[in-house]
Amino acid sequence: MENLLKSVNQGHPSAQYDLSTMFFNGYGVGQTFSVAFEWFLKATERGDARVQRSVGQMFSTGQGTFQSYIKTVEWLRRAVVQGD
Repeated sequence: MENLLKSVNQGHPSAQYDLSTMFFNGYGVGQTFSVAFEWFLKATERGDARVQRSVGQMFSTGQGTFQSYIKTVEWLRRAVVQGD
């Protein structure tokens, strides 16, 4: 976990995605959708399609954020453009 947090703080999107997934699913940490959403958003800054898809899915369900079908389409479209 220490190495993961170091990578997260250095801005590595893959590490940010992994941490987000841990919070989303409650793996090794308490399940906290809002924290997962925050880290997913930070990871989108590098244009990772799987992260963009995850953000879109969270907007779709309203987990960790407000529900918005407009935002869902926006984020899923970004993921598709990236090849997801």
